[in-house]
This record gives sequence, C-alpha cells and structure tokens, in this order.
Amino acid sequence: SHCWGLTTVNLSDCCNLTDGAVEALASHCPGLTTVNLRRCSNLTDGAVEALASLISQRGGVLNFI
Repeated sequence: SHCWGLTTVNLSDCCNLTDGAVEALASHCPGLTTVNLRRCSNLTDGAVEALASLISQRGGVLNFI
C-alpha cells in the first residue's frame, strides 16, 4: 500500500536491505524526505541514486542521514 504520510524512515544497520526494496520504498512513499541508510552494506550506489531521482521527480528534496 502507499504510505502517503511517511516522511522519515530509519533503516540503519539493515544489512539485508536490497536495492529493490529501497526503490519500492521510494515509489510507494511520495512524502518521503529523510532516509537513514547508514551501514546498509548490501546497497549499491544505484539504489541511492534511484531513490534520489524518484524523490526529485516529485519536486521533493531528499535528506540522507
């Protein structure tokens, strides 16, 4: 489902988090502005770029922690 009200998510230390999961989060949470991906060692730069791109397409600004 869509998480319209979700603006901040802390996923730090989620070692099994995948690029696909991050992209799904971005596409289903249009209000997202702050994401903590610290020590998510399984992610690639591509996931972070996709997340930033999806948010900016909506006119938003993404803050990475």
